[in-house]
Amino acid sequence: MAAGLPKVQMSDRNRLTAAAVAILFLLCSTALLTSGSAYYLNLSKGPGNSLFPAIATSGQNVYVVWDDDRAGDAEEIFFSRSTDGGVTFSDPQNLSHNSGASRNPAVAASGDDVYVVWEDESLGSSEIFYLVSRDGGATFSVPMNISQNAGSSTLPDLALVNGVLYVAWQDETFGNSEILLSSSFDRGQSFLTARNLSQSKGLSWSPAIAADGTDLYVVWEEGTQDTREIYFTGSLNGGVAFTAPKVISGTAMFATAPAVAALGGHLYVTWTQEMSASNYDIFLTQSADRGQSLTQPENISKSQSYSGASVIALSPESVQLAWVEGVVTAEADGKSFTDYEIYSAPLARSSGSSKAQPQNVSETHSTSVNPVIALAPGGLYIAWADYTAGNFEILFAQR
Repeated sequence: MAAGLPKVQMSDRNRLTAAAVAILFLLCSTALLTSGSAYYLNLSKGPGNSLFPAIATSGQNVYVVWDDDRAGDAEEIFFSRSTDGGVTFSDPQNLSHNSGASRNPAVAASGDDVYVVWEDESLGSSEIFYLVSRDGGATFSVPMNISQNAGSSTLPDLALVNGVLYVAWQDETFGNSEILLSSSFDRGQSFLTARNLSQSKGLSWSPAIAADGTDLYVVWEEGTQDTREIYFTGSLNGGVAFTAPKVISGTAMFATAPAVAALGGHLYVTWTQEMSASNYDIFLTQSADRGQSLTQPENISKSQSYSGASVIALSPESVQLAWVEGVVTAEADGKSFTDYEIYSAPLARSSGSSKAQPQNVSETHSTSVNPVIALAPGGLYIAWADYTAGNFEILFAQR
């Protein structure tokens, strides 16, 4: 999950008039939007705030989910799909339809199966809800509760490999916050009882999960409200047994918002790390031996202000990283403001270092947050939440 951004005072240059907003929404419904050299689609096209997208691909199909408050105060989980490689997308569809708030979705896809999980408060305390489509997102099953715990269950993530579905989440059933994992070996028809992976006496937050064949990797942040490290555990037998959790961030500073990806025996973990009170950077470590050893963490962004909320995607040909970058711009009166943009960069598979100068993907000169990425035969797909229109919308771009 994405880390929170520093509070930003929106300047007048980031706000649009009502007429401009109306024109923007008209354009959004019919064509690509442009900003500088960037081209992107507005997927949410709603009057409220749309945040925390997740993305998955299967063949030419692209699936995007997010949480959306257009129906009122309580967020719902919305969904849009493309069947032509991201050229066009369906109108947003409400998947959750619950009375309580539904937030922080995750999505995975294989063939015509599309799996969606999220945290849901419709039963009182927050639970992890799940549904599935067997026809490429045309129709979905009724949501089911897969956590069924007495404590609050939040921030789910999921991984799918060879028809096996793994769901990890943050859970407060044990009195503190722990990382739980549940698995389904029948394409999501039933789920095993969740197991505690973190087994911590402290607090564990924000799990991320990746699967590669029979290998399963889970990372999370753990510590106190003031100090946090990134922890890692792995299984090489489909989740039957896991290694003891270990710290991989290797610093006494505040490390948060981990993400993980794995393919072909290669493993990559990235996170946001506090360098000072006003400086955050993106760090990355990798393994070429299925997580048995990890490289020394490397500073990828080397920012002078804020870099955070990093995500990573793999394909047999490439490794791609994206994150939120604080871009400080000086105005004519000598004052400065900070735009939050989405940056991306390809990484060298051998070293993990950036192979090229990071590129500004969003170029909206506003507040762009919550990036998610996927690699497919059509290239790199990126979605994020953007405030250019005066509310947060989900935008999508290809590179």
